[in-house]
Amino acid sequence: MNIKPHVIVLGNIVRDCVTGLTGLANSRTIYFNGCVRIGIQPQKLSKEGKTLEPEHFDEAQVEIISSGLAPKTVLTG
Repeated sequence: MNIKPHVIVLGNIVRDCVTGLTGLANSRTIYFNGCVRIGIQPQKLSKEGKTLEPEHFDEAQVEIISSGLAPKTVLTG
């Protein structure tokens, strides 16, 4: 099974190209068949002021908007 290197880092602000949902990348799941899904926590709140449930999308249809809360990469040794 070939798994390509991922570019989406947990903490990035991302958008699903199909639905337009924007939020924080909070999970990355790799299935046995090679399918990679990204969990997006919406930035908006419900009408009651509660957080919305995260949605999950194929990594190929998710684009990075900004680095958000992702840690800075530091190359060592």
